[in-house]
Amino acid sequence: MALAFKTPSFATSAQWTDAVESSSKTTPWSNSLLPVVRADPVDYNVPELARELVQVVSSNNAGYYVVAACDIEEGELILAGESPLGTAVADQWASEACHWSLKPLDPDTAVTCAGGGLPQYLNQQEHQSAVQDGAYSAHQLFYKTIGSRLTTGLKDTAPVRLLMQLLCLKQSNPERLAKAQALCTNRDRLDSKTLEAATKIAALVAHILLQHTELEVSLDEALDLLLKLYCNTFSNRDLDTEIEGVSLFSFGSRFNHSCDPNCTHYTVQNKLHVRTLRPIQKGEQLSISYVALFQSRPSRLQHLNASYSFICNCNRCLAEKGSDSCMTAFRCRRPRPDPENPGSTFRCKGLVSQY
Repeated sequence: MALAFKTPSFATSAQWTDAVESSSKTTPWSNSLLPVVRADPVDYNVPELARELVQVVSSNNAGYYVVAACDIEEGELILAGESPLGTAVADQWASEACHWSLKPLDPDTAVTCAGGGLPQYLNQQEHQSAVQDGAYSAHQLFYKTIGSRLTTGLKDTAPVRLLMQLLCLKQSNPERLAKAQALCTNRDRLDSKTLEAATKIAALVAHILLQHTELEVSLDEALDLLLKLYCNTFSNRDLDTEIEGVSLFSFGSRFNHSCDPNCTHYTVQNKLHVRTLRPIQKGEQLSISYVALFQSRPSRLQHLNASYSFICNCNRCLAEKGSDSCMTAFRCRRPRPDPENPGSTFRCKGLVSQY
């Protein structure tokens, strides 16, 4: 199992972060019932398991989001193992983890790029999977051309590699690319300084692709996808190996944020799972957290504004307005009696909740 936060861990250089932090726009995310403008077709990127339980809808102030199509019980598995549209390992693990599965490399079976450089893969089978997918050529092209040119200024180049990988799908798998392009972006909330930094990266990627693959990608196309990665990628950290990377999920990216979420999410072998934390009424929005919930309200707001250009107005944030206290523990909603100590309780029913 891996921890997963929907976060732009690549978040750019200080230029990007400083620019976004100056934003004063607010977007009221909450897990309350929101006015629905329109609903997507039932087959719109909704996995089979979730179709009877949830629906992707949209509103003017919240974009696309997920609501319950019926009453859902606590602990219900909403999403069981959604495969990512693309994945990239974090820079610090690039020489120690497989660039396809993010698994730790085994020196006896590892497959490296010609000349012994990056990218590297766990074994021949995963290398072939990356080749067939087109990810290998994108990874290889990145390290041969622009990798060293982006080592300064960016916190991590993984999203740029992911951008290159997804754009290469234009020839090999346009349907998968279209799913990434259908996601929302916060472009209209970014100022000129931020857009200028993003535009330079997008222009460089588009130029490299045209020069080395003859793949024609416009600047607007590359920039739009980069900004969608910026606010939709999930940062994964394996609890056993501590290997980190970023992944983009088509359906998973539709879950909006709340500091008092009614769902929890995690990854297993780089596949996304979402499970409810408490009973959810029909029509209620399903939410996850984009940040660590132990943080104080000011810290959470700073993170969300810097990373996503919105100020959270969920129920918890409104209740904690004016407070800078931090959460110190998760309170068990359904403690069980402890058979060894009558009158006391122990652990919850396999689930945790914030309050």
